[in-house]
Amino acid sequence: MATTSIPARPPAKSKLGARLQDSDLFALSTPEFLGEEGDKNLLEMLEEDPDLPSGLYGPLGWLAETKIPEILKNYVATGQGIGDYQRFHGLDAEGARKVLAALPRVALADRQNEAPTLLAFLNACIANPGRVYLSGYLIGSSRWDERVSVDTMFIVENSAEGVPEPSAQRAREIWHAYQSKLALGQACAPDELYSADPKWASAGWCLWWD
Repeated sequence: MATTSIPARPPAKSKLGARLQDSDLFALSTPEFLGEEGDKNLLEMLEEDPDLPSGLYGPLGWLAETKIPEILKNYVATGQGIGDYQRFHGLDAEGARKVLAALPRVALADRQNEAPTLLAFLNACIANPGRVYLSGYLIGSSRWDERVSVDTMFIVENSAEGVPEPSAQRAREIWHAYQSKLALGQACAPDELYSADPKWASAGWCLWWD
């Protein structure tokens, strides 16, 4: 079982979160201005120095320029990173909204192998405050593939409490239900789907993509 799938910090059990447990999930439509601020930052970097080396989603150093590490600093998991690789956990709707507003459009297409896109994950989190949380990692500018990626989704569900690891068939049913309700696109099923221990926060399902 992947130990990095569960957020390091328990999300607050707010009244809103309590009301949302086991209620219908929501999908979020994508605004037309998506990526505007991030795109602007990338263009300004290239205007200042046209010879900046290119990375996966922009000139190297773009992540810091868009302030993503600053936005995610309170979610970074101490001791779960090395060098320019840092993990973050328990990203909530407020943090996801800030990340979405800061990222350039091209970076929102990032996928952890066959997982949903970064945009789909962020939209699902924003649309369901107190119900959906994200975990993943940052890759800094020392590597060509500088980016922010999500590989884990935690969904608060009272019905998951005390449930043993689901069978392969049951796991597929749970995944397909969330895939549809949260508009997660044509992604593959998670590599692991299991009931998280409620002692850290709330009962729920943890979905992890390798």
